[in-house]
Amino acid sequence: VWVFDDGYSLEMFAAASSGCTDAEAVVVDQSAEVRITLRPLDSQPGGRPDGGGACTAGMTPKPVTVRLDQPLGDRMIRLGIGR
Repeated sequence: VWVFDDGYSLEMFAAASSGCTDAEAVVVDQSAEVRITLRPLDSQPGGRPDGGGACTAGMTPKPVTVRLDQPLGDRMIRLGIGR
């Protein structure tokens, strides 16, 4: 996890379900620790959204960023996987 913007922003990689889809990170708690759920976004059947051909079928790492209400400081980051 990369911390920037004076501790207000966190960037990490999440797994998308294919090369044509995306992934997201959602902050689910940011009190005593920062808990973030990473999840792939659903893909559209039939290939690339821009009509450019086939998509890779494997999990693809995608960079995702979350913004915190307060700087991270000394809080621990806990990552979870969701759907």
